[in-house]
Amino acid sequence: MTQDLLADALSDDQRRVIPWLPARISFAAIGARIGMSGAAVEELATALYRQLSVHTRQEAVDRCAQLGLFSERQPDLQSAVENLDEPFFQMKALRNARGEIVDFEYLYCNRAALGVLNRGREDVIGHYLLELFPARLTDGLFDALVHVTETGEPLRQELVLSKGCVAGEFEVVASRHGDGFVLASRDIGARKRRERELTLVGEQLQQALTSRVLIEQAKGFMTGKFGIEPDTAFDLLRRHARNHNQRLQDVARSVVAGEMELDIPATSAARAARVRTKNVVRRS
Repeated sequence: MTQDLLADALSDDQRRVIPWLPARISFAAIGARIGMSGAAVEELATALYRQLSVHTRQEAVDRCAQLGLFSERQPDLQSAVENLDEPFFQMKALRNARGEIVDFEYLYCNRAALGVLNRGREDVIGHYLLELFPARLTDGLFDALVHVTETGEPLRQELVLSKGCVAGEFEVVASRHGDGFVLASRDIGARKRRERELTLVGEQLQQALTSRVLIEQAKGFMTGKFGIEPDTAFDLLRRHARNHNQRLQDVARSVVAGEMELDIPATSAARAARVRTKNVVRRS
């Protein structure tokens, strides 16, 4: 069949399906993207195979390409996914005789994903998640992916992976795809480090502010009780902290709480007494 004859014979729905045939996604996934059921897409594809006199999806893709049925501007989805900077995985569930998911098979990983795994494509595709990374069974990720596959509820989660060859902090997004899932992830280690640094700085600033308030309270307390100058009170607080290997703010807190009384040097006490006497005379 010539290109013109075939083009005339194609239905509108077939024209919507053809651009998606090169993508390594299921008929159900194609249907979800163009508003059809997976069964309807499969029926349209089967009819197209008969029109093209081919038997497989790949043969159909090759024949459509020969006939120029793919628009030059039609994006190559597989190529686009392959060139993503972020890791992308497609996995299929492995079930036991009772239908329970016991592992996931790697069907596809883009280059970024293989870089994260630090393995070649032949060392990953066709292998299983727990075969390569048994730690995923104990860190909660495997159970989360089982839940995605069984319920269809998408997953968005931040994970800290510390076992095996894949270690770091990642944000993971997964959605059910057929009897399995597709997953994209990104390294958030740098962002999380910045967040921790900002939190630490904030805590340090708050600690410094709290310490300063305590010290000022202790100075005021000592000034009022002993009649000494604020600078003298601070010197006494600092000297006691150094002599007893204590933090200045802890000494100040104890003084304010009445748990500690500092020794006031005789000269300071005498000077304070004179100041009090002068104040009394002035008031008289």
